[in-house]
Amino acid sequence: MMKFKIIGKKKLLLAGGVSLLLGGIGAGAFYFLPELGLTKQALAMIGLAKGADAKQAPTAGSQAGEAGTADVEIQSFSSKSQLVLAVRSMLSQQTELALGKPGAGARLKASMSIISTMTAGLDVRRLTTQEYDAAAVYVLSGGRPDILERIASEDKLDPERQSLFEGAVSFVRGDLKAAAEKLANIDAAKFEPVLSARIYMLQAHLEEKAPYDARRKMLETASNITLGTLFEEAAMRRMVALAGDNGALKDFTYWADRYQRRFPYSPYFPDFWADVLKTLFVWEKRQDKLTLDDLHQLVINLPADRKLPLVRTLILRSIKEGYPRLCQFGLNEAADSSGKSGEIVEELRLYKLACAVGANPESVSQQLVLLDRSKLDESQIDLLDAANLLAKGALADGAGPQKVPEIYGPQPAYPGIEFVKTRAASVAQQIDATDSVLKRAEK
Repeated sequence: MMKFKIIGKKKLLLAGGVSLLLGGIGAGAFYFLPELGLTKQALAMIGLAKGADAKQAPTAGSQAGEAGTADVEIQSFSSKSQLVLAVRSMLSQQTELALGKPGAGARLKASMSIISTMTAGLDVRRLTTQEYDAAAVYVLSGGRPDILERIASEDKLDPERQSLFEGAVSFVRGDLKAAAEKLANIDAAKFEPVLSARIYMLQAHLEEKAPYDARRKMLETASNITLGTLFEEAAMRRMVALAGDNGALKDFTYWADRYQRRFPYSPYFPDFWADVLKTLFVWEKRQDKLTLDDLHQLVINLPADRKLPLVRTLILRSIKEGYPRLCQFGLNEAADSSGKSGEIVEELRLYKLACAVGANPESVSQQLVLLDRSKLDESQIDLLDAANLLAKGALADGAGPQKVPEIYGPQPAYPGIEFVKTRAASVAQQIDATDSVLKRAEK
């Protein structure tokens, strides 16, 4: 067995689902000697030889990431060829990247560069089946596809590998239709886990019209056969997005919680959190609302040193898009996880008032003037000024405290103060909708 990596998230080749990890693969020094395969310097860069440049002291963050992650399942081909060893090293760097270890990105780039050089002039006729599969893993990890194209042109491949390699090349080249046709009937379970997981991931992405349960099983299998690796990280992240898109509450909360516990320091954590927020707001708009217990479960395992910044994104987006319940939930979580510094207290007071400006402009207006602007940053002061203008404008036109129905999600803009009177919408929306009110307030 061995390790793996396809990253899931809207970046390069995949239109809305999983993407290959292509970042950091291009230029860079190549360290290749025909008689040795890899130089000692190159081996040191990717962690296979001792050297001053090969080690970096772990940071507190990386140690915490390791502590929060289950044991890594080290998978490897049995062959000891240079190509297989180089791919194994690449997979090791991918796992370190998923765990947030310092320097992992640079080592992964060096590892990919080495394999690129190694395969450039390789005589594919002399490769073994294990080396074929190692090349496929490299290409499906964002490597140069020409090695797999040359292998696919050989007439000694079995039919299933022929289709797999041709489909993989089509996928990397961006021809998703051809890739789907080639990969549709591949039995991923026949291959070693490191390649099998990649196939499951590709099939889950390409078979968009397949039932949710079928795609879910593919991603779940891919995750469970590559424990501790970057591919488990990617498969879980894609599972969160898929469950959210399909309204699968139990799957969504389970996989989101599992991801936070296992990969809190992955560089792709922001992508995961963006998918979580997207789902929360879509469900809130449809009023398929998560209970407070469900919401709490989504944040309870956030890394302690990052919880406040992540919850802050929830609060600000709730203010912007008009979700008072989510805003209040975020405020409660932020208050529980924040310190007692004056800056934090003042910031949270501002967010609380901004959430309420549409429903109770009189009270909000009175409290906004009491905030200490010296404890707010520039963006928070902008929010304060916007909330002040709206509250004063609503009061100037006679609007007062009133009970209004909750409106979920962004609403179309209506001219005039009546919009402010009857909608508990967001600050940003009200600014767009009440130009006349703002002009009067500024006089």
